[in-house]
Amino acid sequence: MNTPLKYILLLGISILFGLYCTDAQQQNIPTVVKIYENPSVQSSSPPYDCSRSIMVLLELNGFDIKSYELKNSTYALIRMVYLVPVSSSLAPILILRDTINTEIQISTNITLTCDALPFPLEMKEQIIYAPLTYYQDFYYLSYKIKGVGGPEGTTIYLKEEYSFFVDTPQYIYRAIKPGFDPSLITSTSGNTKLTYSLTDSFNRTTSFTIPTFFQDYQSPGQVKDIWFYPLSNKLSYGLIPIVTMEVEGNLAIPSIKRTLDGFPFSYYQYLYPVSRLNGKTQYIAALKTQFIYNQTITLGVFNSPLSRRTKVFNMTLQDDITHGNESATYTMIDKAKALFIVNFKLQNLQNRSPGVDFYISNNGTIYSERYGIGKGTELSYEFTISSLKSYQDNVSFGFAGRPSPTTLSIPVPNDNTPPQTIDITIERLPQGELLFRVHAIDDLSGVSEIEFSQTGTKLSLANLVSGTPLDGVFEIRARVTAIGDSVGYSICDKANNCKSSSSYPRPFYTIDKLVPTVPDYDSADVEYTHFSFEQNNLDLSTFGVFNTVYLNSTNVNLNSVPIISIQLTKTVGLFEASQYDTDNMMEWDPEKKLFKKTFFVPPRLFKGTVEYLIFYKSKTISSSQMYQKFKEASELRVLDSENPDEMPPIVSRIEFSPSSLTINSNQQQTIILIVDIEDPINGLDYGSIKIGTDYDSFIGYSFDFKPSDAINKDPFFGTYHFKFNINGNCRSQNYYIKSISLVDTSGHQSNTLGNIINPLFKLYDSTSLYLPVQCTIQLDSIPPVIKSLQFSKTIFNNNNLQRGYSIRLTTQDDISGISLRHNPIVFIEADDNGFDQVEMKLDSYDSNSKTANYYATSTLAFNLGSDTGLIVSVYGLYDNHLNTNGYSAEDLRLAGLLSFINTTFVRGPVIEDANPISSLGGELYLFGKNFKGTNVFAMIDYLDGQGYQTTRLFSKHTGSSLSIVGVIPKSKSFFVKLSSDAIESNEFLVIPVPAIDENVNFCFGNPVCGGPEKGYCASKIAGCVCFEPYSGISCSNKNINTDPNVQNKPDIDNEFDIFKYKISVLRIDEMDINSKAIKSHPLSDWVSKNVSTTTRKEYQYSTEIKNNDTPTPIDINIIFFDKLEQVIFANNEYYMTPNSIKYIISLGSYSFSSSLNTLQLVMATNFTINSNETCSSVSAGNSSLTSEYFKFKVNDGYLYSRFVKLGVIDKRPQPIINVILPSNDEKESNNLFSQIGIRIPFYTKNALLDPDFSVLIDSKSAKEEENSFCGKNIDDQDIHQKRLSTGAIIGIVFGCVGLVAIVTISIVIYINRRRIMVHSIKLKKFVKKN
Repeated sequence: MNTPLKYILLLGISILFGLYCTDAQQQNIPTVVKIYENPSVQSSSPPYDCSRSIMVLLELNGFDIKSYELKNSTYALIRMVYLVPVSSSLAPILILRDTINTEIQISTNITLTCDALPFPLEMKEQIIYAPLTYYQDFYYLSYKIKGVGGPEGTTIYLKEEYSFFVDTPQYIYRAIKPGFDPSLITSTSGNTKLTYSLTDSFNRTTSFTIPTFFQDYQSPGQVKDIWFYPLSNKLSYGLIPIVTMEVEGNLAIPSIKRTLDGFPFSYYQYLYPVSRLNGKTQYIAALKTQFIYNQTITLGVFNSPLSRRTKVFNMTLQDDITHGNESATYTMIDKAKALFIVNFKLQNLQNRSPGVDFYISNNGTIYSERYGIGKGTELSYEFTISSLKSYQDNVSFGFAGRPSPTTLSIPVPNDNTPPQTIDITIERLPQGELLFRVHAIDDLSGVSEIEFSQTGTKLSLANLVSGTPLDGVFEIRARVTAIGDSVGYSICDKANNCKSSSSYPRPFYTIDKLVPTVPDYDSADVEYTHFSFEQNNLDLSTFGVFNTVYLNSTNVNLNSVPIISIQLTKTVGLFEASQYDTDNMMEWDPEKKLFKKTFFVPPRLFKGTVEYLIFYKSKTISSSQMYQKFKEASELRVLDSENPDEMPPIVSRIEFSPSSLTINSNQQQTIILIVDIEDPINGLDYGSIKIGTDYDSFIGYSFDFKPSDAINKDPFFGTYHFKFNINGNCRSQNYYIKSISLVDTSGHQSNTLGNIINPLFKLYDSTSLYLPVQCTIQLDSIPPVIKSLQFSKTIFNNNNLQRGYSIRLTTQDDISGISLRHNPIVFIEADDNGFDQVEMKLDSYDSNSKTANYYATSTLAFNLGSDTGLIVSVYGLYDNHLNTNGYSAEDLRLAGLLSFINTTFVRGPVIEDANPISSLGGELYLFGKNFKGTNVFAMIDYLDGQGYQTTRLFSKHTGSSLSIVGVIPKSKSFFVKLSSDAIESNEFLVIPVPAIDENVNFCFGNPVCGGPEKGYCASKIAGCVCFEPYSGISCSNKNINTDPNVQNKPDIDNEFDIFKYKISVLRIDEMDINSKAIKSHPLSDWVSKNVSTTTRKEYQYSTEIKNNDTPTPIDINIIFFDKLEQVIFANNEYYMTPNSIKYIISLGSYSFSSSLNTLQLVMATNFTINSNETCSSVSAGNSSLTSEYFKFKVNDGYLYSRFVKLGVIDKRPQPIINVILPSNDEKESNNLFSQIGIRIPFYTKNALLDPDFSVLIDSKSAKEEENSFCGKNIDDQDIHQKRLSTGAIIGIVFGCVGLVAIVTISIVIYINRRRIMVHSIKLKKFVKKN
């Protein structure tokens, strides 16, 4: 090995100097405690050095070190980087400087090497096949080269070449990309393999050959139509180009190349199939990323040379932002704290585009678009803001992407020293979460913000759990899908002095503990040992399917939970929805010793494989990558269906009626926006639309709607009329569609928000999207003003519980009057970038004085304002002529209004959240603030009448997290609170997750489910699905075709043949802990509405009850089913049979008299039979994994009542108790009157229940049941205990979520009254499964 002379000389000098320093402990020379080596990175050009970094823990011995990563009074952690020539080695020397720049050097006992690259290159895990993917923006086929990257060796830069794939270079992890260039490749002459080569920095080439998915698409169908939207060549900012194509015959692979003027690279994207009708397949692609450049779109179909098309779009440029005079001032608040308010104004601000944010450069605060809009209109206004600052002797202001307009100097002591990081710890928590803990100090202004760049985790004063901003510990809990081999972080103080590290490698360090490795955070690759699906082949032609995925690996840590994101709709990118959502998290199955996740796959997806991504520990892996190891077991395959549909709802027509308007001051005109929405296969599920104007773009007119709101009630081709009024007291302007969002019954979405299919794309070039309105009234140009502003509290002390406050605001406009559609917004801001806002609600309006009174309540966030206080600003005042006004804190102060709130640090614990706990008990993790103290204990009230019980059994205890062991719920819900140094926290309601035995099979019957002619087993959990006319838990009964009467209240009654039945919703009782009704609320005074569609009959009934003067709104929807439908409830599937009836009962917030109490919804059923012989009986049992039944037989018929044993309480599943209420009425054998109580646990936010009813024919009479009760016939002949020899048995089924459902009842207690958590899968035609 030849080492250059310069390295030998340097090494020799360094060793001598190091020996000198080692003998000089008396001169405060640091000593090396530990050294951690990081992977090397090899340069891509001569001399091909390796960049080697090391982390060194030093014992300082009094040395005042200048540069470091972490430091406390004893130790410092430093990072050093060395260049080592290829095929050489180097003994590193530490070069250190103190704060007065005195330099010393210390030798180390390690050797850094730079190994030559292995040749030929070999993949660590071979790529055997390249599957089709529509998401080339994400991981596709990553691979590693043996001996390269990570702990195995050097990271190298490789040049890659492909036969037809397109790739973006990676470093440690290479990645093949799946796109192809349609302008070059349209035919492969039968060769569909990928020729792939890697050339290293020594110009040595290794080639690979990989089979690809193109082999399945060599004979594409005939391309019939290709459309580019907009149809014109003009493209404006925010408008996403859409490309559609129709192919007749075989499926095809269409690809798009997008080239931007002035850019040397292009973007590639596939069109994907969205629907098929009459043998023709429709494809679509939304060119998601928004560019403001001229661009050329080229489309081509693989192996179809004649299909190539090109479209050129010219970008319409927007006017630049302009403004008039500007001014900047400051107001000193507290000179001792160097605390002041800066005030900035711009006159006549115009052309401020969406997304152009205002910022204050010194602290990076970015304000919302509405913040700062003062006197004027939305098109031209005075921009006015105030911002609270400390220890900054100059402040700059500006708009994003534009130079700062001005700089303001402040006569305060300047803080120019960044904070110091003493310690960083990152720990594993359950549920795949991490706990970030940082101990930091600052000399003057105090720590303001800490951010870990790769994870996006931010800590602020709201996360201060002990100490002060000058010397404190910050903690935050975050869910992170994967962390790479290094994490960058930055820490800033209030004066925006920042210290950062762009590459803070693992293991994460805590120098107080001499840098141990954090468990489960090693650099080793994750090795998967098992991956499979319960079902690999899915028939989705009729209904959706629940499926389960299983995964395992080496070195399992149950706190490190895999997250899987499954692409169930191509209309939303794989990670445009939250990838950290708990819905995507897997869980450990202790019996199978595997991670698992149950998920629902919606119906009518296209034939092919469903893609997914897995985040586990520090790695991300795609479905394509998983295939390389587990092959077919890793595939989630969708079988072909007759009418697949992944196309979201699309708008085909928009018209304003009238199409233009001139209106006088004494007139009023109703405007109708006519919208046609198409979704011909799945049908629309719900949508929302907002109409904006030139001067009213933020609020406008908003509508939420469902197919029942359509004029023609058609979910497939619906015509909707959205009405609003314009009176003559108005402003001339244009009205237009501000936004629209649509979702079909399978969850496929379209909206105008960007990065998704725009439902208006077919109307991009239409002139009907605007309504010009001319108002003849003399224009009011004077904006509204604030007359008074009051806070219920202007001083917040350190009390941890008394953080609530209310605001009263009065505004006035003397000419056109206050616009009551626009609610002002009160903003509060701290000096550490802390920010909050409260939207005011209209309380009253005086038309004589033209004053509007507003009221709102809120809670001040933990430590918001800390010990410096908060400033108040108000924006969003509008009058009827859409003049707007806003007040900065300085504007409020000059107007003699409240502009400042005094605050101090919070003392005492605050519980904010908890991890789910099983109803069987276990460990309860609490999260919040200020959990640390010298005397901390927890108190639990199990709502059993015993009150709070104290415990100190903690397995984990930090400033923001605490784990209580041995928690055993004795009831459904329970309360917990903490005490820290004699200060109690808030009460926190915990709702356990029910434990369910999934080993029981609920597909009954012999043969199972009546055999293939009567039904089939959907799953052992869901039970049987019966073909018409069969019903029941084993498909042994027959369904009766009934037509119940519709009334003006939510009661169902029907009479047919000799049978009569009635179902009623009677009352809601509040029950105490002893199940005694302490309050009863009869349900009456209903308001009814027909909300039917062409596919379903549905009626809505509304009323309310009051308790403690607090109203509880109640809505009941009754739905009549005429075909088999799938219902998804509480993550379980159920089936509604033909002739079934479903109740959805929605309750608003209820004011409980005690947290020990529950609610009980009481329903009644009355079943009568006109017969000479009369018998009745009662029985009970389980009808599925999550439902139970009560069976009441009356002579020739039976009442079968089924209830789901789970409810969604405060958005979490919880066990529900269903009881038959005792009755004092005399028992009759020919009539059965029953009351059923559905017990709803104490809740704070929302709940959801779901029982059902049916009318069936059975083959057994009541006399054949045990404990039957029989009367006499009309001839007084005793028939007690005598069996009937003939006769079909007919009954009513009353149960939960409809296996044999004719009436299903869903009970929803909720905050947002428009959201119903029961989803039905509609079916146009049901075909038997044989």
